[in-house]
Amino acid sequence: MNAHAGRRVGAAGLFAALAFTGALTLWFGQDSFNAWWLQTWHQRSPLERLNAWPQWRSAAALRARLQAWHDGPASMEQAVAAGLAADSTANEVSPEAPGIPELPPVPPAPEAPQTPAAPQENAAPPVIRLAAADKVLFVGDSMMQSIAPLLQRTLLREGGIRSINLSRHSTGLTNAAYFNWPQAVEAALRQHPDTRLVVVFLGANDPWDFFESRSRKRFGTPEWDEAYAARALRITRAARQAGASVIWIGLPLMRANDYGQRIRRLNAVLAQNLDAAALWLPTEELLGDGTPSYADSIRLEGKLTRVRHADGIHLALPGQRRLASHVRQFIEYAPAAAPKADTKTSAEAAARPPAMPPNPAPAL
Repeated sequence: MNAHAGRRVGAAGLFAALAFTGALTLWFGQDSFNAWWLQTWHQRSPLERLNAWPQWRSAAALRARLQAWHDGPASMEQAVAAGLAADSTANEVSPEAPGIPELPPVPPAPEAPQTPAAPQENAAPPVIRLAAADKVLFVGDSMMQSIAPLLQRTLLREGGIRSINLSRHSTGLTNAAYFNWPQAVEAALRQHPDTRLVVVFLGANDPWDFFESRSRKRFGTPEWDEAYAARALRITRAARQAGASVIWIGLPLMRANDYGQRIRRLNAVLAQNLDAAALWLPTEELLGDGTPSYADSIRLEGKLTRVRHADGIHLALPGQRRLASHVRQFIEYAPAAAPKADTKTSAEAAARPPAMPPNPAPAL
């Protein structure tokens, strides 16, 4: 065999090895790839056509067994129980936590929230009242990740109320294959039966087509509205059955025109269907300088202040604080009790003679 033929054989072998490695990677990681494809392109992965072959799906079962062996319990409820325990410092915020700005003082709670629909007899109360023993559950995507720590610190510092922050970026209600929020909330409520309030801030990743039982729900159609509302109502129903109220935060307006119009429609679907199931808090005008239009900056305390990030989606710190303070207005609780003084130390201090003032320095 000459050198040229040898190089061709070597190249073919390398190509075959790379192709085999790639195919093996897709086979073993098919569930992750399918979830990524659905999240990115909002349609089913082409690899799902191979699901009818048991040999192809055997990789998912193998991976699940290896994951269970490596990480322990893998069910949603067990994962919540293991990672989101009531006293877990990873999900609770200390009132002295560094890097988290304090919210400004909150005025008295309003008599009624601004809602897009007329009130009904069984509508959620305008103010949620909590006791010190109650817990609050925060549910959402990266939008919630920006405001939950602010609210957690305020609730703990002012009312001694502990909370669990479940927020997770790149999640929503449409891509249950990537992360199933209704299931996660149900599991968390079982793990934390003393939860009395669920705060939800979801939807920024959702205004697209999605699949349900192999049926494609096209955004903007009544079928999409009905299926999406059903997923949201599953969360509110789980909260109600657990004895918890729900505050659902509407999405702010977005800069990009098409995306912004989709968010407006999504907000309308939620507002219409959650009217009697949750306290719906619209945010369009709150973060739009009093007008229902997108604004990078609004006037706060007499100064033009940037409230949105450069991406035209997320909130800058002043916007985070403004929204967190707005949500805080709809939560009432008794002030946290001050720590009791040590009676023995206090008595000893009272018995000691008063300290003499220092001698004045001589005049020069």
